[in-house]
Amino acid sequence: EATDLNGEVRVTFDEHVGSINASLTIGNDLGAATALAANRGMSCVGYQLTGQGFVLTRAEAQQLDAALHMPDALARPLWTGRDITQMPRNLYALDLFSLDEAGLRARQPAMYQWVFDHVKPERDHNARMSLRRRWWLFGEARSTFRPALAGLRRAVVTSLTAKHRTFQFVEAQAICDSTTVMFALDDGLFLGVLSSQVHVE
Repeated sequence: EATDLNGEVRVTFDEHVGSINASLTIGNDLGAATALAANRGMSCVGYQLTGQGFVLTRAEAQQLDAALHMPDALARPLWTGRDITQMPRNLYALDLFSLDEAGLRARQPAMYQWVFDHVKPERDHNARMSLRRRWWLFGEARSTFRPALAGLRRAVVTSLTAKHRTFQFVEAQAICDSTTVMFALDDGLFLGVLSSQVHVE
């Protein structure tokens, strides 16, 4: 049933009554909500690797990184949307964000050789000059989001494309790829808030 009241179209479907929003929903217009300044920089779409050569099996990670599972490890657990919604595959990703090319070659020659062999050939054909020039780094390394994770033991992550919104904790230094959204929150209270129906809506 549709009626025009004071120039506004209102629709009744079963128990839902209200104005039609631009998103063709009825009720509160979530698209018109303004962002909370306190939440700025608190969440981010995950890292975009732009190169399958960054992805390692556990055995490959152990072979390349003697510091595996230590704070200064460069091979870090990799989480994708699939790992969150299905069974974790226990993969790792080489995160070389802290090193320039010369430093990587001098300090981590095995890692340098790995990315030279497995990442650079793919990057050499990339249309973006910046990705060809900085071939040993993730395509989107989220440099502005990393400071929010500093000092945290864990962070919250969710699959970007999942039908149902679920949240879980991962190590703050884990590599969550671009099929996820990361939240720089490590308190269990926030996991409850994010998982709440109010937030999901």
